[in-house]
Amino acid sequence: MRLFPVAVTLALVSSLTACVSTAVKQENRDQTGKFDGQWTLNYVMPKGEIRSGLYDFRCNEDKGSLELRIKDGEISGDLASEQPTYVDQSGHIYFVSATTSGGFSADDPGSYDSGSRILMNIDLQQTTGTGKMVFALGRGNAGCPGTLTLTKHGN
Repeated sequence: MRLFPVAVTLALVSSLTACVSTAVKQENRDQTGKFDGQWTLNYVMPKGEIRSGLYDFRCNEDKGSLELRIKDGEISGDLASEQPTYVDQSGHIYFVSATTSGGFSADDPGSYDSGSRILMNIDLQQTTGTGKMVFALGRGNAGCPGTLTLTKHGN
C-alpha cells in the first residue's frame, strides 16, 4: 500500500523518538517571502524491523514525492492536515496529519488508538530543506522512520 496518496496526510515532530513539537502559529509565520514558492518534498522510508518506544515495528519500504506551495508563510499543496500549516522565520515547519492507514505493522496495535499518522520535522534554507519523518501508530510518535529532502523550484 502506498504511504502517500495524491492528497497525503502528514505531520511534523521535533524528533523521531522524542516529544512532539508544536505547530507554528499564524502570527509567527514567515512573512518576508524568503521561503515562498513551489517546493518538491521527496521522502524515503526504508524497509526493516525496528524497536520504537515500547513496540517492535515491521516497516514497509516506501518513497515518493509531493508538491508543496508556500505563500506568505502558509503551506498548501499535496497535504491533508488537521489544521493550517506554516513555516516560521527560521524555516522550521511542524505539521499534524489526519488519520491514515498502511505503512507498517506492530506487535501490539491494540494498545494504541486505531489508525496512524505521518509525523515530520523539516528545516528549510532558502532553496533546499531536510527533515525526518515517522509513520506513527495511533496518537503516539513511535513508528517507522524516514528521511526528507526538499528543493525549491519556482516562485
